[in-house]
Parts: sequence; structure tokens; C-alpha cells
Amino acid sequence: MVAKQSTKRKTTTKKAPAKKQAPARSRSTKAVTAKKAPARKRTTARKTTAKRNSKMVSFRVYRDSTPFSNTSVTRQTVYWAILLLVIVLMQLWILKIQVEIADLTNSILSQSL
Repeated sequence: MVAKQSTKRKTTTKKAPAKKQAPARSRSTKAVTAKKAPARKRTTARKTTAKRNSKMVSFRVYRDSTPFSNTSVTRQTVYWAILLLVIVLMQLWILKIQVEIADLTNSILSQSL
């Protein structure tokens, strides 16, 4: 007679499954999610704002505190006046030099003829 062989497998020590290496160019359709760092609570300093005289409201005309056609002389008005004076004086100086060059050119041309 033929002896029956047992169908039970012999148990051996289990090994960890081998890690699969991803191919160089993977065309996987699964979305890869990166691990995020745990959220940290940040302490914020309270900011205090100065109270304003009038509130700004959206879509409404804001009345300016000073009128547009105010004629008071301010420091900025003085700065602009000084700048205007410097520009005018420089232009007059350049014009004077141009007139002198024109006179000199005319005198040289009249002597050579």
C-alpha cells in the first residue's frame, strides 16, 4: 500500500514582506498625500488700533474732513514753491547761455564773410 503524505505544511519562521521598489516613472492614478507636520498653536499679540472720528462705510460717499479747494499755506506748499523757483531760475540760466552762444556764432559768421 501507498503511504499517505500529509497535506499540512511545515511552519517556518515568518519573514517580513519584501519592500516593493517603485518603478522610475510611475503612472499611478492614486493621489499621493504628503504627511503634514502637526499644527502648532501660535501666540499672537493683541493689536490695539486708535479710534477714528468717523467710520468708513462701504459703497457710501465719504465726506472729507478738509475741502479740496483749501487755500491754506502748508509746509508742502512752501516746498513746491521753492522747487518751482529753482526750476524757473535754471531754465532762465540755460536760456541766457543759449543766447550767448547764438550771439557768438553770429559774430564769427559775420567776420568770416
